[in-house]
Amino acid sequence: MARPATRVMEMLNVTLWWGPLGADEDLDPLMRGLDVPRRCGLIADAYRMSAEDRGQLVEVAVLQNGRAWHLMKHRADTMGGGWRRMWDEGVGDKIQRRQTWLENHASVLNKALQ
Repeated sequence: MARPATRVMEMLNVTLWWGPLGADEDLDPLMRGLDVPRRCGLIADAYRMSAEDRGQLVEVAVLQNGRAWHLMKHRADTMGGGWRRMWDEGVGDKIQRRQTWLENHASVLNKALQ
């Protein structure tokens, strides 16, 4: 059911696409090689994120990304169709690569968000 998102969830969505958060190999070629921590800091500044929200962003990103993997896998297994096609085309691997990227870059992202 749709419901309002928290500020942190809204900002996660923005940084996911415009940071962008993830391994270069999975990004649009025009978004590769960017200074992601700096961009996330600029986004946080532009949207006037509170210190509390900034402190939660990376942790929420890691948790939500893990959740996304489980949801996609479950839907592929139970609903089939497009969910199965996406899973078979490697979306689960892409989500895992993003998870690894987030975990490996957590400290530098958190520092940039301070």
